[in-house]
Amino acid sequence: MTRSVIVSMFALTALSASAWAQGTTVGTLAIVRQVEVTRTRATPQIRERVEREPATHGESVFSEQLIRTLKRSFAEVSFKDGSLVRLKDRSEAIVRQEKPGTGIYLISGTIWVRAGSAPVQVDTPTGVVTATQAVFEVTVADNQTTVLCYDGSLQLKRDTRTVMVKAGEFAGVKVTGTQVALDTSTSIPGNQLPSDHNGPRVAWWQILNTERGLLTVPGSSAGMAIRSSALTEAIQATLNLPPAPGEIVKNPADKARLLSIAQSSVVPAIERTLASDATLTLSGYRQKFGGDDISQAFTLAGTDLSFLRNKGIGNVGSLFDALNASGASFGVDLRSRGAATNRSVYRPSAWQGPSNSKTPLFDGAQSSNNLVLLGAVAAAALGGGVKATDFNLDGDAFGFTADPQAIGARGRLHGTLGKSRYMFEGNSINLLTGSNTGGFSALSVASIEHDVSPNLTVFSGRRRFYSGPALLSLNRSQLLGERYSSVGATLNKNGVKAEAAWLYDSNPDVRGAQSGFLASATKQVGGGTLGIQALRVGSLNNGTGYSVSGTLPSGKGAGQLDLYGEVGIAPDKAGIVTLGAYLPWIYQTSDLDLYVEYSSHQDLGNSFTVVANRELSQGLSLKAFLGNGKRTFVEKNGTFGGIGLSYALGR
Repeated sequence: MTRSVIVSMFALTALSASAWAQGTTVGTLAIVRQVEVTRTRATPQIRERVEREPATHGESVFSEQLIRTLKRSFAEVSFKDGSLVRLKDRSEAIVRQEKPGTGIYLISGTIWVRAGSAPVQVDTPTGVVTATQAVFEVTVADNQTTVLCYDGSLQLKRDTRTVMVKAGEFAGVKVTGTQVALDTSTSIPGNQLPSDHNGPRVAWWQILNTERGLLTVPGSSAGMAIRSSALTEAIQATLNLPPAPGEIVKNPADKARLLSIAQSSVVPAIERTLASDATLTLSGYRQKFGGDDISQAFTLAGTDLSFLRNKGIGNVGSLFDALNASGASFGVDLRSRGAATNRSVYRPSAWQGPSNSKTPLFDGAQSSNNLVLLGAVAAAALGGGVKATDFNLDGDAFGFTADPQAIGARGRLHGTLGKSRYMFEGNSINLLTGSNTGGFSALSVASIEHDVSPNLTVFSGRRRFYSGPALLSLNRSQLLGERYSSVGATLNKNGVKAEAAWLYDSNPDVRGAQSGFLASATKQVGGGTLGIQALRVGSLNNGTGYSVSGTLPSGKGAGQLDLYGEVGIAPDKAGIVTLGAYLPWIYQTSDLDLYVEYSSHQDLGNSFTVVANRELSQGLSLKAFLGNGKRTFVEKNGTFGGIGLSYALGR
């Protein structure tokens, strides 16, 4: 045998082994966050012995390949014959090539299938599902297979027994020992129908439409759920509270006079000083002149000077403290440069809010919620019958020990009106410690939205505008991290989410209406995101802020680190920075979300926080945090922390 023949035989053997190891290419894989695959063919019997590796978005899928989605992760297989299969998180399946058509063996978890003209067969440990021209969901758990059909029809088989399942129905197979129960088809409850089939539920498989290829948790739907949870927002609100608001000047008439003095004498004096020194910030002004006697720093009428001294306000620093603790804070036009300002704005503080509530979280801005009524009328006009399942009520109860300690609750009423979705959200909190003990509540979200097309949604009412990946956003370090009353639209197309809105109350620090606008655009890039944001505050001179934000996964598999940040200029011309890191594989191994975050506001200072979030059981979550820095104008740098629990109600 010649040498060339021997070499050729070895080459053919290697090619044959490689083809057997990988099988025939049947489609393409899309992933959301952490997904694992085998690089060799697998069977249900040997799957635990076959090595799995982190998957790459867009890679090919071959016959007999095993795909496993981890927590908060999703996968999609686009078959060459046009069929589409999506795997929910914590699911495991083996892709198969059937003749004709395609197939998949679902070992555990849940899949969503859109079958075309070619037949699709889903094998499970307890039954077989076959379908053409249908949309359905299959779940395997505890020796039971459940099938929900949303469009078309399918067959569920067990041995010689078959059940036909039509659109709007579900059926199942359960094996207990030697007994087999094959349930007949039953109508799917109305509150379980997904929104892409005229139901109220936003289904898990819809996440792939907007997050396909995204690897990071910050900026995703999973990150947003943590960011906007009742406990996270309540903790953030109380962290931004001054340590003793309202204690320096208690009488409302005295507070009004204090603000009047600031407006007529103090603010103009500070503006003149800042205008003469372009390098001086407001915090720098306080550091430089804080110890000066108020009679030397400001030109005050004798009665005003006596009033301040009688209240224990004798220097610039104590005046700042009194003003902040009495419901106002410096910022805004005081930062103007160039031409002299023609208007002095003295804004109520972030922690007070326009409705005299103590935190921005619990500011309902109820006068502006009338905008949602326009949306409700429009929804009714757009048609569609109203059903009992269009109204869903749930919420959360929470409590935490920090500074201050508090207990509270959040309630949500949400659902559909015709073809539109609505949300009402109310918050209630009771501060148990600190100088402001007592309870208060308000309606904080009241919005409605309507899908004009698969990619375009219009909305009206008071809603969250959280653009950027910040978690706690201390020191007001995030440009778009507030609730505003608005009218606007959102466009999702080709991996880009763009949003624009006219704002009724563009400055949450000022009472009343201040028309303005916001705009943001986010694009998925390299497994992360890149975003730009703009905010125009109507009550400020030159009050337009801009920022750039992004998320980026670094590493792969167990070594992955999700980085995120936002850098920009706030509408009051102060520099803002948020930088953070998230460790996804800590969550995969221990169910613990761990964030490390740095935030900075040019006037408020810097803060470092470490936040841990963990779901203890169904509906029960724990959050712990530890930080160091300056959170408000009033307090000095210091260490803060706490721990809290929340429990989901009615879900």
